Amino acid sequence: MLVALFLMFASSVWACPDNQRAVELISADANAPPVFVDMDKVPVSAPFSVFIQVCAESGPIKLDFDADMPTHQHGMNYTPQITDLGDGEFQASGVVFHMPGAWRLRVKVTAGSARFDYSTEISVQ
Repeated sequence: MLVALFLMFASSVWACPDNQRAVELISADANAPPVFVDMDKVPVSAPFSVFIQVCAESGPIKLDFDADMPTHQHGMNYTPQITDLGDGEFQASGVVFHMPGAWRLRVKVTAGSARFDYSTEISVQ
C-alpha cells in the first residue's frame, strides 16, 4: 500500500497534464521544470511501473530513475528499464521495492546542457 503521497501541483510557465493522482517531485533548483510521478498501488517484492512527466518547454530530455531506503542505506536490487514515451513522458518499468518501509524516489533530468535532481519519499506497506 502506498501511503503519505500528497498532491502538490506547482503553478509554472510549463504546461503539464492535469492528473489528479500525480505527485510532484521536489528539486533544490528553483529553475528546475516541474516533474510529476504517477503509479498504481505499490506491491512489495513484485515489479511495477512508475510513470514520470517532465514539464519542460522543449528539447531533448534524458531521464534516470532510482530509489533507495535512506534509513537502511541501500537501494533497489534491480535496475529499472526507462522508456521514453514522448512529449516529456517516461515509464520506469521493472521497479521492485523488495521490502516495506520508507523509500525515496530519485529522478535525474537532463534537458539540453542543464541537469536537475528531484526526489520524494513514500512509505510502502
